[in-house]
Amino acid sequence: MRPLVACACVVAALALAAPATAEPLPAGRVSFVGGVRTGTSSLYSSIGTGGVLGFEAAYAPLRAPQTIGLGLTWSLLWSYYGSGSARIVDSMAMVEFDAGARIRMMPGPRRRTVLFVGGGAALIRTNEALFNDGDRSYVGPWGAIGVETLVFGLVATGSLRFGAIRDSQGTVGLMLSIGSGR
Repeated sequence: MRPLVACACVVAALALAAPATAEPLPAGRVSFVGGVRTGTSSLYSSIGTGGVLGFEAAYAPLRAPQTIGLGLTWSLLWSYYGSGSARIVDSMAMVEFDAGARIRMMPGPRRRTVLFVGGGAALIRTNEALFNDGDRSYVGPWGAIGVETLVFGLVATGSLRFGAIRDSQGTVGLMLSIGSGR
């Protein structure tokens, strides 16, 4: 059994180290998103840390010989914070719909990995007011920085994301997504 596991590990390592002969990153994609998110400033103590699930779509053509390009992105994210994060209900829940733009840069000749920085506007709705005014709907900017790559024919993305809700208070999170594109 050990030789089979060793052979499988060697084959996997060689496949990852082999030069890329696959297609470059697709121009459009749809992905499943997962991650963790926490509040900043006073929101850190009131909502704590929670999980994020959602969907993301993007269209960002980057054809040879381009190394820098502009793309559009939108997502729908559900965040759930632990028990005790809300004052009235059992736990805090947040739904976020956002749209924005990304500037993508291809750092090498392989055309399978890009670095990006992006931002836009987000509409956020919570199940309980985050501030004393009783409002549960918020509109604010968001920004992200990350990397996108092609792994086994799927588009994988990792990003660090900040969303301002009010007066520079908001959320910061690590988002990972996996999806397919065309």
